[in-house]
Amino acid sequence: VRWYRVNAAPIDQDADGLPEAVVVSFSDVTGLRAATEDVRRSAGLLASVQAASPDGVMAFRAVRDGATSDGATGAIVDFEWLLANPRAVEITGYDGPSLVGQHLLNVFPGNVASGLFAAYRRVTETGEPFRTTLDYVHDGLQATLRITATPLDIDGAGRPDGFTVSFTDVSATDHSGTYAT
Repeated sequence: VRWYRVNAAPIDQDADGLPEAVVVSFSDVTGLRAATEDVRRSAGLLASVQAASPDGVMAFRAVRDGATSDGATGAIVDFEWLLANPRAVEITGYDGPSLVGQHLLNVFPGNVASGLFAAYRRVTETGEPFRTTLDYVHDGLQATLRITATPLDIDGAGRPDGFTVSFTDVSATDHSGTYAT
Protein backbone atom coordinates (compact mmCIF):
# COMPACT_ATOMS: atom_id res chain seq x y z
CA VAL A 1 0.00 0.00 0.00
CA ARG A 2 1.30 3.43 -0.94
CA TRP A 3 0.00 6.76 0.39
CA TYR A 4 0.04 9.89 -1.76
CA ARG A 5 -0.72 13.52 -1.09
CA VAL A 6 -2.60 14.91 -4.09
CA ASN A 7 -2.96 18.60 -4.87
CA ALA A 8 -5.07 19.84 -7.78
CA ALA A 9 -5.71 23.35 -9.07
CA PRO A 10 -8.00 24.37 -11.95
CA ILE A 11 -6.66 26.60 -14.72
CA ASP A 12 -8.99 29.02 -16.50
CA GLN A 13 -6.81 29.89 -19.51
CA ASP A 14 -9.30 32.19 -21.27
CA ALA A 15 -10.76 33.79 -18.11
CA ASP A 16 -14.33 32.76 -18.97
CA GLY A 17 -14.95 31.29 -15.51
CA LEU A 18 -14.69 27.69 -16.74
CA PRO A 19 -11.50 25.75 -16.19
CA GLU A 20 -9.93 24.28 -19.29
CA ALA A 21 -7.21 22.33 -17.49
CA VAL A 22 -6.17 21.04 -14.11
CA VAL A 23 -2.66 20.94 -12.69
CA VAL A 24 -2.18 17.96 -10.41
CA SER A 25 0.81 17.06 -8.24
CA PHE A 26 1.40 13.81 -6.38
CA SER A 27 3.76 13.29 -3.45
CA ASP A 28 4.50 9.86 -2.05
CA VAL A 29 3.95 10.19 1.73
CA THR A 30 4.05 6.49 2.59
CA GLY A 31 7.12 6.93 4.81
CA LEU A 32 5.61 9.94 6.54
CA ARG A 33 2.35 8.08 7.13
CA ALA A 34 4.21 5.11 8.64
CA ALA A 35 6.28 7.39 10.88
CA THR A 36 3.14 9.24 12.02
CA GLU A 37 1.47 5.95 12.92
CA ASP A 38 4.59 4.83 14.82
CA VAL A 39 4.58 8.07 16.82
CA ARG A 40 0.86 7.70 17.57
CA ARG A 41 1.36 4.11 18.78
CA SER A 42 4.42 5.09 20.86
CA ALA A 43 2.54 7.98 22.46
CA GLY A 44 -0.32 5.66 23.37
CA LEU A 45 2.07 3.09 24.81
CA LEU A 46 3.91 5.74 26.84
CA ALA A 47 0.65 7.17 28.20
CA SER A 48 -0.51 3.69 29.23
CA VAL A 49 2.78 2.86 30.97
CA GLN A 50 2.73 6.20 32.79
CA ALA A 51 -0.87 5.70 33.92
CA ALA A 52 -0.06 2.21 35.24
CA SER A 53 3.01 3.30 37.20
CA PRO A 54 2.70 3.24 41.00
CA ASP A 55 5.36 5.99 41.02
CA GLY A 56 4.90 9.63 40.22
CA VAL A 57 6.81 10.41 37.03
CA MET A 58 7.70 13.89 35.80
CA ALA A 59 10.01 15.13 33.06
CA PHE A 60 11.72 18.51 32.90
CA ARG A 61 13.77 20.62 30.47
CA ALA A 62 16.60 22.83 31.76
CA VAL A 63 15.98 26.58 31.84
CA ARG A 64 19.27 28.42 31.45
CA ASP A 65 20.31 32.01 32.10
CA GLY A 66 21.67 32.51 28.57
CA ALA A 67 24.87 31.82 26.67
CA THR A 68 28.31 32.68 27.95
CA SER A 69 30.87 34.74 26.04
CA ASP A 70 32.58 31.58 24.75
CA GLY A 71 29.30 30.29 23.27
CA ALA A 72 28.64 27.68 25.95
CA THR A 73 25.18 27.38 27.38
CA GLY A 74 24.48 29.32 30.55
CA ALA A 75 23.88 28.05 34.05
CA ILE A 76 20.73 26.10 34.87
CA VAL A 77 18.42 28.41 36.82
CA ASP A 78 15.22 26.34 36.79
CA PHE A 79 13.46 23.48 35.02
CA GLU A 80 10.35 23.55 32.81
CA TRP A 81 7.74 20.80 33.21
CA LEU A 82 7.26 18.58 30.17
CA LEU A 83 4.93 15.96 31.67
CA ALA A 84 3.45 14.61 34.87
CA ASN A 85 1.76 11.21 35.07
CA PRO A 86 -1.50 10.57 36.98
CA ARG A 87 0.29 9.20 40.06
CA ALA A 88 2.44 12.37 40.28
CA VAL A 89 -0.80 14.35 40.28
CA GLU A 90 -2.14 12.21 43.15
CA ILE A 91 1.02 12.57 45.25
CA THR A 92 1.53 16.32 44.72
CA GLY A 93 -2.09 17.40 44.48
CA TYR A 94 -1.33 19.46 41.36
CA ASP A 95 -3.15 19.02 38.05
CA GLY A 96 -0.77 17.48 35.50
CA PRO A 97 -1.79 19.43 32.39
CA SER A 98 -1.60 22.73 34.27
CA LEU A 99 1.97 21.93 35.33
CA VAL A 100 3.25 21.50 31.76
CA GLY A 101 5.15 24.63 30.81
CA GLN A 102 5.46 25.80 34.42
CA HIS A 103 8.82 26.25 36.12
CA LEU A 104 9.69 23.82 38.91
CA LEU A 105 10.80 26.51 41.38
CA ASN A 106 7.64 28.57 40.86
CA VAL A 107 5.50 25.62 41.94
CA PHE A 108 7.88 23.86 44.36
CA PRO A 109 10.43 26.42 45.65
CA GLY A 110 11.17 23.99 48.50
CA ASN A 111 13.27 22.00 46.03
CA VAL A 112 16.11 24.45 46.77
CA ALA A 113 16.01 24.04 50.59
CA SER A 114 15.59 20.25 50.30
CA GLY A 115 18.66 19.94 48.07
CA LEU A 116 16.65 18.43 45.22
CA PHE A 117 17.20 21.35 42.83
CA ALA A 118 21.01 21.00 43.17
CA ALA A 119 20.70 17.23 42.65
CA TYR A 120 18.53 17.68 39.53
CA ARG A 121 20.98 20.23 38.15
CA ARG A 122 23.85 17.77 38.77
CA VAL A 123 21.94 14.99 36.97
CA THR A 124 21.44 17.27 33.97
CA GLU A 125 25.03 18.55 33.94
CA THR A 126 26.83 15.24 34.54
CA GLY A 127 24.42 12.68 33.10
CA GLU A 128 24.70 10.67 36.34
CA PRO A 129 21.49 9.39 37.97
CA PHE A 130 20.53 10.43 41.51
CA ARG A 131 18.69 8.35 44.12
CA THR A 132 17.59 9.29 47.61
CA THR A 133 14.87 8.95 50.20
CA LEU A 134 14.04 12.17 52.03
CA ASP A 135 11.40 13.90 54.08
CA TYR A 136 9.88 16.67 51.93
CA VAL A 137 8.16 19.20 54.17
CA HIS A 138 7.83 22.15 51.82
CA ASP A 139 5.23 23.75 49.59
CA GLY A 140 2.25 22.28 51.43
CA LEU A 141 3.53 18.71 51.10
CA GLN A 142 4.61 16.55 53.98
CA ALA A 143 5.83 13.19 52.77
CA THR A 144 8.77 10.85 52.81
CA LEU A 145 9.70 10.38 49.17
CA ARG A 146 11.87 7.78 47.48
CA ILE A 147 13.27 9.63 44.47
CA THR A 148 15.18 8.57 41.37
CA ALA A 149 16.26 11.18 38.82
CA THR A 150 17.83 10.25 35.49
CA PRO A 151 19.20 12.43 32.69
CA LEU A 152 16.97 13.22 29.72
CA ASP A 153 18.36 13.90 26.23
CA ILE A 154 15.44 15.89 24.88
CA ASP A 155 16.77 16.85 21.45
CA GLY A 156 18.74 13.65 20.76
CA ALA A 157 22.07 15.52 20.75
CA GLY A 158 23.76 12.92 22.92
CA ARG A 159 23.84 15.13 26.02
CA PRO A 160 21.21 15.65 28.69
CA ASP A 161 19.25 18.89 28.76
CA GLY A 162 16.80 17.89 31.42
CA PHE A 163 15.84 15.02 33.66
CA THR A 164 13.09 12.57 34.43
CA VAL A 165 12.19 11.95 38.04
CA SER A 166 10.19 9.12 39.54
CA PHE A 167 9.08 9.30 43.14
CA THR A 168 7.05 7.27 45.57
CA ASP A 169 5.48 8.43 48.80
CA VAL A 170 6.92 5.94 51.28
CA SER A 171 5.56 7.70 54.36
CA ALA A 172 3.49 4.61 55.20
CA THR A 173 6.30 2.12 54.60
CA ASP A 174 9.16 0.93 56.71
CA HIS A 175 11.61 2.43 54.10
CA SER A 176 12.54 -1.00 52.76
CA GLY A 177 9.67 -0.78 50.30
CA THR A 178 7.35 -2.90 52.43
CA TYR A 179 4.18 -1.26 53.65
CA ALA A 180 3.92 -1.10 57.41
CA THR A 181 0.88 -2.78 58.97
